[in-house]
Amino acid sequence: MTNTDPRRPILAGSCAAALLALSACGQGAGDKARLDRIEHRLDALEQRLGAAASPSAPPSPASSQLAPAVSAPAASGGNASSYVPGAVAVAHAAPANARQIEEVPADSVGGFVYTGGPITLHDLSAQGVRYAGLTGIELQGWLKTTEAGRYELGEDLHGFPGGVILEADCVLEVWLEDRVIGSQQGVLPAPDNSGGEQRLSLVTGANLQPGLYKLRLWTVCSSAAPRAARITVDLLLKSPSDLNLRGFHSDELLHQH
Repeated sequence: MTNTDPRRPILAGSCAAALLALSACGQGAGDKARLDRIEHRLDALEQRLGAAASPSAPPSPASSQLAPAVSAPAASGGNASSYVPGAVAVAHAAPANARQIEEVPADSVGGFVYTGGPITLHDLSAQGVRYAGLTGIELQGWLKTTEAGRYELGEDLHGFPGGVILEADCVLEVWLEDRVIGSQQGVLPAPDNSGGEQRLSLVTGANLQPGLYKLRLWTVCSSAAPRAARITVDLLLKSPSDLNLRGFHSDELLHQH
C-alpha cells in the first residue's frame, strides 16, 4: 500500500537514527534495553500510521441509525420534570447574500419559545422580537420520538405579494445529536401576476429510535429586498406511522428549563 502520511518517513527516520546512535555506543545491558524499547515504539508507530492511512470501512446499516441522547423510558415521562414543551427559537437577521444562507449568523435579534404553527419571518413582533426586516430561525431543543423508523423533518415556505416582488433563496438544515442529517436548498418563486402566494417545500430525514434527540434546525431565506419580502414558514414532521407531513404536536418539541 502506498504511504500517504508525510509524518511516517520522518518518524521512521528519526527512530532509525536513534537506533543507529545507540548501536554505535555499544551493546551494554542498559543500551540494549533502551534499544528494545525504541524498537517496540517504532513497531507501534508503524501500525498506527498504517491504520490511519488505510481507507475506513463503509458504515453498516445499523450505524446509520442515530441513537437518542435520552432513552425511551425517560422520554416517556421518567425524567420529564426537566423538559417543558416547545423549542427555543433564536431569530437572526437574514443575510443579504444568498451564498451565506447556510451559515448561522453569530448575532441574534431576539428569540421565543416555539410550540408549533406558522412563523412569519418578515414580522416577529407577535413573539416579542423587535426587528424590522426578514429573519431566519435557529431552533434549539429536543425532538421526542415514540416509535422506531424513518422520520422526515421539513418545511413549507410561503411567499406573499407586497412591496418589491422578488424570488428568494432558502435553506433548511437539520442537526440531530450534533450531526447533520440534511441540508436542502431551493428558490421560493416571486408571486405571479395573479397575486397569489408561492410555495417551496424542503424535506430531510433520518432513521430514529424512541427517545429524545438533541435538535438544531436552521431555516432562512435571502432576498435582494429583505425589508419588502413577506415570507412565512410552517415547520413539519412525519413519523413512521404518518401518511403525510404535518405540523408538530405540542409534546414533540421540548427544551430544558
